[in-house]
Amino acid sequence: SSQTTKNKISRVLISDAEARGDRSDYERLMKRHLEDIDRSDPNLCFTYAIHLSRGGVGRSHGVIRWADYALENKQQWSGTTYKKNVYALYKLRAQAANKLWQSAEAKYVEDRSDTNEAKAKKFRDLTKNYGREWLDYARASGQSTKSPLSLCVSAAGSTDFCEG
Repeated sequence: SSQTTKNKISRVLISDAEARGDRSDYERLMKRHLEDIDRSDPNLCFTYAIHLSRGGVGRSHGVIRWADYALENKQQWSGTTYKKNVYALYKLRAQAANKLWQSAEAKYVEDRSDTNEAKAKKFRDLTKNYGREWLDYARASGQSTKSPLSLCVSAAGSTDFCEG
């Protein structure tokens, strides 16, 4: 019951910070809740991933992390909510990876070091794979494939990887 009480109190504090419009307090409380109390609620993980996605490229790793946690618990959703949220989570992840790739590419253009090249390749591959997962889900669920296909092809360099 102690854990249940912590969970309830934490959610009240998060809601209060959100209602007050205190973004830094909201972010601090949400992060604490998800890291220390409970990360099994896909709605909270999804909401936090969306919140982080509105920040710069430095938050992209967090977006991917919390989108992954939400996807781990996606079975808690059903019907159109499931379909819509899973599509959005795949999209968030792919777009976050793309931000990381674009940032790494820019650094590589400025400084053609082996380290920068390796980072650019790593994030391009991540974007390619997340783009493909988003595309595969879009096809399987009958949702729009235009954006996921575009991102996948951009990262892959051709349609071969994305069409297979």
